[in-house]
Amino acid sequence: MLVGSLWAVLPTASPAQGEPGRDSPPQVEIRCRLGNNGSLRLDVVDAVDGTPLRLEDPFDPDPEAIPYAFDPLSNSAWSQVIPFALLFAIAPGDTDLLGLTDADRFFALLGTDDAELLQRIGGSLDDPLPGAALRRRLAIRAASQRGFRPALGLLDRIGADAAADPELRRAAQRAAVQLRGGTVPQASVADQLDLGSLLAQSPLDATVFAVIDQHRLPNTSPLAGWVAYLARVSLLNAYSGRNEPFAWAMLRRAWQVDIGSRVMGYELVKRFGNHRVDRTFLAFAPSSEPPGAGWPGLLVHQGEFDVAAVERGLQQYAIDHHRGDDGTLYVSAGDPDGFAFEIAPSRLVLRSGPRQSPRLTAEVADAIARILTAGSAPVVACRNPAWELDEGARRFAPTMATLSVPKTPGGDVVLTSRFENDAAARAVTGVLRGLPRMVQQLIDDEPKLDPMLDLSESLRITTADDLVTITLPWPELDLEAFLTGLGESGLLR
Repeated sequence: MLVGSLWAVLPTASPAQGEPGRDSPPQVEIRCRLGNNGSLRLDVVDAVDGTPLRLEDPFDPDPEAIPYAFDPLSNSAWSQVIPFALLFAIAPGDTDLLGLTDADRFFALLGTDDAELLQRIGGSLDDPLPGAALRRRLAIRAASQRGFRPALGLLDRIGADAAADPELRRAAQRAAVQLRGGTVPQASVADQLDLGSLLAQSPLDATVFAVIDQHRLPNTSPLAGWVAYLARVSLLNAYSGRNEPFAWAMLRRAWQVDIGSRVMGYELVKRFGNHRVDRTFLAFAPSSEPPGAGWPGLLVHQGEFDVAAVERGLQQYAIDHHRGDDGTLYVSAGDPDGFAFEIAPSRLVLRSGPRQSPRLTAEVADAIARILTAGSAPVVACRNPAWELDEGARRFAPTMATLSVPKTPGGDVVLTSRFENDAAARAVTGVLRGLPRMVQQLIDDEPKLDPMLDLSESLRITTADDLVTITLPWPELDLEAFLTGLGESGLLR
């Protein structure tokens, strides 16, 4: 499986979908290019002669939305990347929205070689399509990801040019520091969250609460990229060799899951501007229904938000919105129990669920605030102490959890969980220490999955009273080989 290739071959087309008169289905490829709107397209073509192949996607009646890797205005596009969208919405880590794009992969998919990348960075590439300035900034990030030192001269000139676009200058300065092996200074960070005010706005039915210091976490897009790659391998393996009417559609959908998650940031910035999140507060009640279908929830980001760019995007795509007296931008999905956004220069608020639902009592809010401020990790979460659980659930549901992840590869990932009492902590510890045996049974006769056993055996689990700590040393493994093996195994079918 070639992760950075421009195409993938999968002989899944039926004769009815191929050219008239063929005796056997053609092999097909997915090829990437920029569409007339500057978005990344995924075209299905004949692998032999490159002829575009027309198909009807039985999963999406909107033919205009099908070809793009990710279209923020298409419900079907969001349905392909929901897990990654939720991850980015809740915990993007220390990056801006554009930083959630895999810049190197973006240009690799377009066949951009080093010479063209230099032209794009220098601004000499003829690119008449919408979003050219954004792609120039993305090219600078790609050079940094590639470790492409020949770009240093251009980056230094751009970084020193007082007349250059401020965002372009900052991108060039940052990339130059990274290419020289330096550490980029931490950007100014938003003030601490006002927990008292946020809890007072939280729905009474919210059961899970969390505070996240994004600036202390790594960029989470590489993790999402690997998970998306696993999803693509699994889908391609499941449908490989099938001669079914929808096989071509599944081929493109498999690539949409992978590539869509990696270019989501670019497509959103192109339409609604760039933004950065420093700190996050989250209160919600998990449900079996899709997000927004009555979920009582509150998500508050503090950071830097380009309100004017969001408003321009909303106007361009005729999305209902209005400005408050203080300049805050309000956007509603129309459903009184659905999503509603509030966007100000230093704050983005997402509410869901009935607007008039009761709020937390002062007593419960105070208890939650004490728990959330007791932890010093980048991620601290707790459950609502008033949440009524049956005895079995109460025993194994943590009352509080914290997560620490190193910002760069190396070091330990540490998860701590506090339980109702010492006995519950010991019971959970016993289950966790049995993981290697469970994994061994799960991966029997799957040698490609041996790293999964190694990971389970490397866990260090300690218990102190009601607190369980799980420490995972930073794994050293060939992720591509491991995920390919996992995707091609029978575990995910």
